[in-house]
Amino acid sequence: MPIRAVYREFGRRVRLGRSESRLTQDMLAHQIGLSRTSVTNIERGRQAVLLHQVYDIARALDRCAEISRRGTGGISERAATMSLARPRYLRIERLVDGLLDKHHVEEPPVPVEAIVRQTEGVSVRYSDLKGISGLVVRKGGAIVIGVNRTHSPVRRRFTLAHEFAHILLHEGKELRFDEDFRFNLRSEISSTGTDIEEIEANFFAASLLMPRRFLDTDHRTLTIEIEDAKAVQELARAYTVSAQAMSVRLLNLYGRRSSAAGWQRSLSTEA
Repeated sequence: MPIRAVYREFGRRVRLGRSESRLTQDMLAHQIGLSRTSVTNIERGRQAVLLHQVYDIARALDRCAEISRRGTGGISERAATMSLARPRYLRIERLVDGLLDKHHVEEPPVPVEAIVRQTEGVSVRYSDLKGISGLVVRKGGAIVIGVNRTHSPVRRRFTLAHEFAHILLHEGKELRFDEDFRFNLRSEISSTGTDIEEIEANFFAASLLMPRRFLDTDHRTLTIEIEDAKAVQELARAYTVSAQAMSVRLLNLYGRRSSAAGWQRSLSTEA
């Protein structure tokens, strides 16, 4: 069979499987780490598919078919489907590394606002957003990130990085706002604490503001202890983040054995 015919047949089966699983193209794209346009092209047989992408598509459709068979436990099928998606940590780390390289960032603090403003089609506005930390507005080819100017400088930096993550990683919504990054009440999914998009945005923000490559070579992380609030605050100040954000980042990256041992690096620990 000619290769183009293979792609067309594969695309037909993907489209059929997606339809049977009640997935939109956006939902499938999110689960396999591709854009909606790529999913459209695959279903039409216009795009070559790598072996690992075939596996990711099959796994995503299989999970969603399982939901259809077993039921959703009272929440919507979209919420149940998205709850099975896994955060794309590796992809996000590679994305952050690419941004740091592109903008020649070699030491903290990372100039997050400059990076965002140099992204084509993206602008930043600071306003009094009341109870909202940040928002993203997409209209035509323009994208605006709104940041609450009444918040502290370190929180504004995290908000900006968080909303930037939604632009780079999550397509589809013309308006997106965040009231609280830890427990976001915007949707049925996030109210369960399993909103993958929010998890990814938080991980991206932490990775961009506190890059692993910088922390791995920072002499201050070799002896710092979690109980030493002054030392953690000093490190946080160097990266222009909150002490709480720095503590969480260090714990996620390296783990901790004891206060005497300080921070124990463990490359096997998933951030």
